Amino acid sequence: MAIFDNYAPVVIQALQTRGLSGDCPMCKKNQWVVHEVPVSVPVYEISGQVKFPGTSMPMAAMICRNCGFSSFHSLGALGLINQNQAAQGQQSPQGTDVAPAGEKA
Repeated sequence: MAIFDNYAPVVIQALQTRGLSGDCPMCKKNQWVVHEVPVSVPVYEISGQVKFPGTSMPMAAMICRNCGFSSFHSLGALGLINQNQAAQGQQSPQGTDVAPAGEKA
């Protein structure tokens, strides 16, 4: 079993639990797909510098299949990662570092 086998369904459930659903704000279609793995957004230092490697925020990417518009949602804010476990490189209780994978929200 790959680490992200159940990633997208958990992301979809977390977004729906928070009332997020509906059409793309750009093309008004409802053709969302969750990118199959998390993306990592670099975090700037207070000085304005970005260090590589450095601090980053794991995000779930939602992509409109019609127009390509993308939205990003913090896995931490969605409750899909335990920050203490992630910092120590441990797995979450579901057996993944982030969560359970699907297709459409």
